[in-house]
Parts: sequence; C-alpha cells; structure tokens
Amino acid sequence: MSAGHIKVPDPTHDQCTNNATVDLGDGLTGVAAWYPQMGGYVSHCVIVPQPGGCMDVYVWHDGDFPFAPDHYGIENPAEPRRLHHCDGQQFIDLGELLVRLEGAQGTELPS
Repeated sequence: MSAGHIKVPDPTHDQCTNNATVDLGDGLTGVAAWYPQMGGYVSHCVIVPQPGGCMDVYVWHDGDFPFAPDHYGIENPAEPRRLHHCDGQQFIDLGELLVRLEGAQGTELPS
C-alpha cells in the first residue's frame, strides 16, 4: 500500500517522540508518533484524522511480516504503509492483554 494521493513525509525520531504536528500540504496536518512493535521493532508513523473519527496511519517499516516487501504486493519499503483504524479502544484492549500475557511465557495463561 502506498500513501496514495497524500505525500506524507517520514518524520524524525524527535518528531515521533514529541508527537509533533506534520504539515502534509493543502491545509492538511498529521501527528508524528511511534507505531508499536510489529515485525521486530517500532516504526515512525504519521496519524492523519479522517472524517467520521477514523484515522489513516502511515507507517514506515522495512522489517518482517506484515511490512516486508514480499507481503501483500509491497514492493518499496521506503514508502509508508497506509493502515486504517477506527477504534482506538481496540489497541488499548490488546495492549492490556499483552501486558497480562508478558509474564506467562509458556506457562499457564493468566485470566
């Protein structure tokens, strides 16, 4: 997936750490952030609010699944992947579950 008609610049580490506003041109802005670890490490991302409360999140990641160039027809790892999210609470719920499971490591899963 490419950024489509929006040219989204890859933010710097400092911009991600500080959740800086990113100018996308034509009056559009996004917010720089760190996308959680997928495929081995966290990634730069720019979050672009969409109508209806959803977000397009442009993620720069050249690591393993699901962002590797050989998955889903992705050819250029230098281009961001556009992910569409509509419910931030789902990430909170998943994060809370991951924290509960971190200590299990092959033992009985906590409830």
